[in-house]
Amino acid sequence: MDHQEFIHSYRTGRIDTHINQRAAMMLMENSEVSKWYLPGRIFRMWIWITSIPVAIASSVWVEWWVGPFVLILGFSLPVAIKSYSSRFVQTQIFKDEHFFNVAMNRGVIRISE
Repeated sequence: MDHQEFIHSYRTGRIDTHINQRAAMMLMENSEVSKWYLPGRIFRMWIWITSIPVAIASSVWVEWWVGPFVLILGFSLPVAIKSYSSRFVQTQIFKDEHFFNVAMNRGVIRISE
């Protein structure tokens, strides 16, 4: 199935797409993805990494309950990043034919009728 046929079939409701979340994450770490996705992902990962020292510092200098709150917020970011990668793939396959072909070849997209 080529890109134009995929778009037409999806818009008419004849097919449905399912995104493999793990494969989407691995595809996002590849150099073939859009250049604007990678800086945002690196920024979100740094927020997750810095949440540990921020939680310790805020527990000491602010209030005791702020530290666990920051940790919970920081550790929930990887889950958000995983779901974002599948949504990114879902929107990008309609915009870019090359990305669609790469995602199909790597088994990121499963098409059902």
